[in-house]
Amino acid sequence: MSLLRSVARVVCPLAPFLVPARAAIFVIESQSRQLSTSSSVSGKQPAQRPEISSARSAIRGGAKWLFLPGDVSAEDSEMLLNFRTLYATTNVDAVMDAYPRVLKKKLLSYQDSIEIARMLQYANRLDSFGSKEALVTYMERFVQDYQSRRLPPHARASLHIIGYLKESGQHDTGIKFWTWLLGQDDNYINIDTYGAAIELLANYGRSLDYCEEVYMHALKRFPSHYNEYHMSHGALLPDRRQITTLKGVSIILLQGIVYARLLHGDWRNAYLGLDTALRLYPTQLPTQYVNMLLYERPIHEAFQLYCLTCQSSNRPSEKCHAVLLNYLAIAQADNRSDEYNLQLAKAMVAAFHHYIGAGGKVNQLHLNLALQCSLGVIRYMPNDMGVSPASDGEKRIVFAVAELLSQVFDMFTRLGISPDIRTFNHMISIAGRLKFPWLATTAMERLVNAGLRPDLQTFRTLIIAAGESQDTAAIESVWSSLKEYHFENESELEALDWRALAKALKSAGATSLLDKKIEVHKIRSNEYLMKNIAFELRKKTLVESSVVPGQITPARCIQYITEVYDEFDVLNGLIKSQLTGNLKATPPTRKSILPWPEFADENWQRKLYDDTTSDATRRSGIDQTDLASTDIVPNHNIVRTRTGFTFEEIRYQNWKGINNLMIQAELFETQMTQIVDEAMQQGNPSKISRNLKDVSNKSEKRSLALTHFDIHAQNLKDIGGMQMTEPEWRAKILELRRVEPWSSG
Repeated sequence: MSLLRSVARVVCPLAPFLVPARAAIFVIESQSRQLSTSSSVSGKQPAQRPEISSARSAIRGGAKWLFLPGDVSAEDSEMLLNFRTLYATTNVDAVMDAYPRVLKKKLLSYQDSIEIARMLQYANRLDSFGSKEALVTYMERFVQDYQSRRLPPHARASLHIIGYLKESGQHDTGIKFWTWLLGQDDNYINIDTYGAAIELLANYGRSLDYCEEVYMHALKRFPSHYNEYHMSHGALLPDRRQITTLKGVSIILLQGIVYARLLHGDWRNAYLGLDTALRLYPTQLPTQYVNMLLYERPIHEAFQLYCLTCQSSNRPSEKCHAVLLNYLAIAQADNRSDEYNLQLAKAMVAAFHHYIGAGGKVNQLHLNLALQCSLGVIRYMPNDMGVSPASDGEKRIVFAVAELLSQVFDMFTRLGISPDIRTFNHMISIAGRLKFPWLATTAMERLVNAGLRPDLQTFRTLIIAAGESQDTAAIESVWSSLKEYHFENESELEALDWRALAKALKSAGATSLLDKKIEVHKIRSNEYLMKNIAFELRKKTLVESSVVPGQITPARCIQYITEVYDEFDVLNGLIKSQLTGNLKATPPTRKSILPWPEFADENWQRKLYDDTTSDATRRSGIDQTDLASTDIVPNHNIVRTRTGFTFEEIRYQNWKGINNLMIQAELFETQMTQIVDEAMQQGNPSKISRNLKDVSNKSEKRSLALTHFDIHAQNLKDIGGMQMTEPEWRAKILELRRVEPWSSG
């Protein structure tokens, strides 16, 4: 049976009942008018851009700062309170519209300065926010007032201004603001502000030496609380068993220099900085630390750090989790190793276990990426498998996939996420890439059973999937359904429709049919549409696999599907029993993408850990009595993280994890240097990068991911084959940690 023949039976009958687009717009506009009317009656502004509100609480500090200046009229008091209420609605435009009036009245406090700057920075982070140009104008006005001293100053407001200018790419403006800020007093700048500035300077292109000088200048300018000692990689804690109660230690300054080191390729000192942060505040690590590793280091290192921080009760952001899943999917896209694909799928399930265990909340994008990674293990399909499986082997594959899909959907349903139209469109897209017609049919059936209607993207994705399966009859069928959809919605075929058709017919090797469609619809004179079609035809075809379909046997395919199913089954059971939060009692199946070889005896590691992280009086050179009297509250109770570990256990696990990461990083950097040098000698400047962020082309990104994976797999074999004595291993770890050898006895 040809691809999507049964899909046509699902799609076509639906077309007459699709809600016309204009009717939908009318309903939305009507609801909007009702909301506007009710808001004006109540005297409240409608809440806009709730994404910002969900990312943070708009009003910080509660009643402590909701004071009113003395000797103000009742009218001015009401004006100020109404202005502050706008923070709760996170209506950026309304806040900035009212801002000049309250500024003129001199009603604002330093906390207002912080909140306005924070709001503008977070709004810039949201892709869904309206006009970024408007944000630029808002921030320019705010900074001008801040520098002219019309606004009450605060170092936290300065930090948010620098953060916004860095993240929005306004580096020149950011450097000018920072240069001005250096000449201000401590009302405008503190040690945390330096941390944000170092990230800006690194992005601007300042050398690492320069950034390190700024870091040291911050420590010298703000010398209280023994920051310089506590933030050094050899510093010791008075009590490893307790929560750190040190005052004034800047995790943000440390974050800034770690970022600069990563950006300049100083992986060793970057990991030592991260080690310091995990030692000081193992359960309070800002998610930006994980983001930095995700973007600046290879995926296998980033994955291990991700698991390490989740284990310590640090909850990654939803975006951070999505980036990790996306990188796993990218690494899985190249088919040179089906075993890699399986390991990546299992790593994906383990990532979810860590994320949920640390308190993370799943979303729709996470579901789509989970499906993509799960189904990636069936990339090598048997030849000529149609919509309806023919052989017993194909039937067993279909049954196994159906069971796997049920597991994934069940897990997300328990977590409060149901599939929507984007999920099913994504399944259809996956079906096309895998050349797995049954999956497209299943997606359409589930879509209808969920009470949903196909949208334009559904039809476009179906056409492309049909082309990837080289089924011209299915392309024709879905194209007819797409035209019928436009007819019912009183709309015209769009450029994206024609691009989908061009891509499908190109993949199917039937571009001659495209000329016929162009003539039938008389669009040859439409320059805009013809340019879009030509662009799609010129695009380089992405080669999904260098292995011919049919290489994998049905039995092996089923084995892989079953192994991923089993991983989800275990996680599903833990979610159902509400046991995912205790990562110590119910640990995830892995903390690295590939199995980590245990080449160092546990007793060696524990002894070296104790030797280098205890006996503070003898090793620190600082009066411990003084430290205890000023910063430490004695407490001998056992303190546990939310994930079930004691602080003593989690600090030890983090210490071991950083050791493993540095061992891998050293081997990885050696291999990468050799690859680049060889390419240069051959006259082929290498495009190989140490991270996926720097590569935009999909094909090159996938190739790079596999290169990283090949290097990592070989390095793990080398690590597993190491025959080291305890003194040799000890010397290696001390060398990586830049600790001078010393005797404990």
